[in-house]
Amino acid sequence: MKFEKEYSANEAASVMSSFMERYVDQAKIPGRILLWNSLKDGVKVVCRPFSQIAALDIFRGKILFVYDEREKTLRKIKWTEIVHVISNLEPWEENIDLLLFDESLDWFAAITHEDLLTLCAGTIRSKV
Repeated sequence: MKFEKEYSANEAASVMSSFMERYVDQAKIPGRILLWNSLKDGVKVVCRPFSQIAALDIFRGKILFVYDEREKTLRKIKWTEIVHVISNLEPWEENIDLLLFDESLDWFAAITHEDLLTLCAGTIRSKV
């Protein structure tokens, strides 16, 4: 994946701390492991196949934060690059868990290893 910027561990910790404060129930993490699976009870989500999310125009031209939950890396990546990579994964490469969001933290999308489902939370859900 081509990325615009890769964040250091300290920079990533700062950004992810804000994300977690808003969306994640940290008490759930030990039992559920992944952030998207440890959401606060009040977080409303909509589940869609990635193909439906990829077809939306709302991200066109955007550069988003992408947090890889397995590698624990944070990068900024163009939406078109994300769509290209995810859409072209081979079946044996689909064991991914990515969080996508922008600086506003008003929404996020989680691309999960479970049939490449996308969980969307925040203001984006009204557009999905």
